[in-house]
Amino acid sequence: MKRLLLSLAFITAALAARAQVSPLIRLVSAGITVGTSAALQSKAGLRDQYVPQANYQGMTFPQKRTARGKLNSGPGKPEILQVEALLQRCYTTLTADPHAEVVPAELYETIQKTQQLINELRPEWDTDPYTEELAFYHEQDRARKPGK
Repeated sequence: MKRLLLSLAFITAALAARAQVSPLIRLVSAGITVGTSAALQSKAGLRDQYVPQANYQGMTFPQKRTARGKLNSGPGKPEILQVEALLQRCYTTLTADPHAEVVPAELYETIQKTQQLINELRPEWDTDPYTEELAFYHEQDRARKPGK
């Protein structure tokens, strides 16, 4: 009889503990979910913070440029500098002559291939701003030449 009462008390205590742990598990799970979504939002905010927006005729687009000395050496450094220089050349053309072709086909392909190389050599490097900027220039070319 003593063993039966002891076993019954043990089972009751285990069930009570399980009932108390279940809300705790849900609370921890909710905390992890909130923390993860906050981290993702802050990462997106960091991109906005470090990638300035350029303006052209009331439209904005990202214009990522790496400050001198801020880009550490390693794989992809020459390619990153090349893409940024080519995009800067496109921006100069865009603002200098309202009729000139901003990004000729061969330059467009060169920038895209170099971006792919950056993604392979340095996958942590965010090339999305380059893609968006290039797309903006390409769209401006279409607007300048309606038959294109």
